[in-house]
Amino acid sequence: MRQWMSMSDLAPEDVHCFFTDPSQGGELCSAQGERPSRSRQAELVHRLQEARQQRLDDQSDLTKSKGPQRHSNNPAAQLLDMKHKNTNIQQQDQGAPLKQPGTAQYNRDAQCQDTALVREALQSVKEVNETLRSELQMVKQSLETSQAQLGELRAEGDTHARQMSALEAQRAQLIQEKEEILVDRNARGLEEELGEWKEEGHKLRNNLDALEAQHQRLQDRCLCLESEVLGKEEELGVKAQEFQKLESERLRGMEEVQAVASFWNGKWQEAVLSLGSSQRELEAVKQQEAGHEKPSGRLDQGNILDPQRTKVKEHDRQGAPHPTQEDVSQSASASTEMLVNIVFKYK
Repeated sequence: MRQWMSMSDLAPEDVHCFFTDPSQGGELCSAQGERPSRSRQAELVHRLQEARQQRLDDQSDLTKSKGPQRHSNNPAAQLLDMKHKNTNIQQQDQGAPLKQPGTAQYNRDAQCQDTALVREALQSVKEVNETLRSELQMVKQSLETSQAQLGELRAEGDTHARQMSALEAQRAQLIQEKEEILVDRNARGLEEELGEWKEEGHKLRNNLDALEAQHQRLQDRCLCLESEVLGKEEELGVKAQEFQKLESERLRGMEEVQAVASFWNGKWQEAVLSLGSSQRELEAVKQQEAGHEKPSGRLDQGNILDPQRTKVKEHDRQGAPHPTQEDVSQSASASTEMLVNIVFKYK
């Protein structure tokens, strides 16, 4: 941009002369009716040198800002540095002739040098234009990306705006419903609500009184049951004592019954033994009677003397079996049990 600004300061005729071929420069300038003065040429050369130097400085600053690695790998930057050094050397070598104006050689050299400078300036301008075009393309791409992002952000912003509008509408609706509820509540009146609360409190108080009365009844019932339990326990204690007494009396009665039973058992044993001996005697008598007959008067005397034998004889005549020792023991046991039952019955 600085190069274009420097070139814009030149006069139209001067630019036209410098943009033509060096061999035709004199004829074209004379055909225009006027040749530029030496001071004007020197000013143009000075401006072109300043523009070229400024361009080289800009290129050097740009290369330095991009890093030493990129600078070392960029042949164009190296070429620009070499051109810059060569130009400085040529300016130093041509410094002495330029200070001696007025000669034809000086005019030709100055014109050729000016033409070369203009060509180099045009080439630099072309390079700068290419660089600017590439940068412009990059800027356009970045701008398109930014515009796409901006479109997305705007769409997202529109979505958020619609959501905010919906939330605001919902909030306004809720506020309106709340106000309507408050209005309805105020219209109904606080007195009616207070009356309802009082009625509810009265019901709760009645329920509390009923519960307290029921609690009191339950407490009284518990006391009655406790007293009944104590009475039952005392009665149970008395019953237990009576049962112990009866048990002791029963044990004593059992001992007495066992003593009586043992006594009568002994008696029955003696009776059984005597009965057995009587049976043996009877059998002996039967054997004697079978052997020989005796006078009836003696038999009658024996029967009178021994009534037991007479009963046995009658028993034999009737064909009844004689009682054994086992039958006698069973009858003794039955008599003992009967005696025990009689004793318990009277107890």
